[in-house]
Amino acid sequence: NIVFSARTKDNATELWLRPIDSLEAHALPGTLDGRDPFWSPDGREIGFFSGDSLFRLALDGTTPRRLASARGADGGTWGPYGTILMGTAGGPILRVNAEGGAEPVPITELDKGVEQAHAGPVFLPDGRRFVFMADASTADGHRIRLGSLDGGPTTIVVKGLRSMPVVDPRGRLLVVRGGQLVAFPFDLGEGKLNGDATLVADGV
Repeated sequence: NIVFSARTKDNATELWLRPIDSLEAHALPGTLDGRDPFWSPDGREIGFFSGDSLFRLALDGTTPRRLASARGADGGTWGPYGTILMGTAGGPILRVNAEGGAEPVPITELDKGVEQAHAGPVFLPDGRRFVFMADASTADGHRIRLGSLDGGPTTIVVKGLRSMPVVDPRGRLLVVRGGQLVAFPFDLGEGKLNGDATLVADGV
C-alpha cells in the first residue's frame, strides 16, 4: 500500500491510501489536515502529524490516537522497538514512545553555529540506527547524518546535500540532488557511503 497526503477542495489536506497494484485510492477517516505519513514496522498502522500533534492510526477503521505534542514536526519514522522519531523545523530529532503517555525527548544535538534543524529521520533496517537531514543556513552546512537510539554523537554521512533521505534496505541511500533522484551505494553495517551516486529519476 501507498499512503499519501492530498489537498481537498477546501484547500485542506487529508491522507489517502492506495494499494500499489490498483489505481483506486480512498481517504482515511480522521486524517483531515494530516501530513507527513509514515508506516509502522508491521505495515498495519501509520503515524502522521495534524496540527501540533503526532497521531497513530490503524488501518482497520478505528479512529486516530494522539501520542504526543509535535509542534514544528518535520518528518517521522517508526522503529520495531516501539519508538517513533520525529524531526523538527527548528531543533533536534525527538524520540517518542509509540504507545504515547510521555513527552518527546531530544535524541540528537545540533552543531551550533552551523545547523538549524534536524529533519526527516529514517530508520535503518536494524531498527536502532537512523539517518536524517541536518538543515543549515549555508549550502555547505547541509548534511545527511547518522544517529543511534543507543545515544552518542551523530556522524556525517555526506555533506552539502539538502534532502530528506530514503533508505533502500538492499543497500542504497536515496536523495534529491539538483532536481534528480540519485542513489548512493550505502554500507548498512558501517553506516557509510561506498561509491558514487547513480541516477534513479530526472526532473524531481
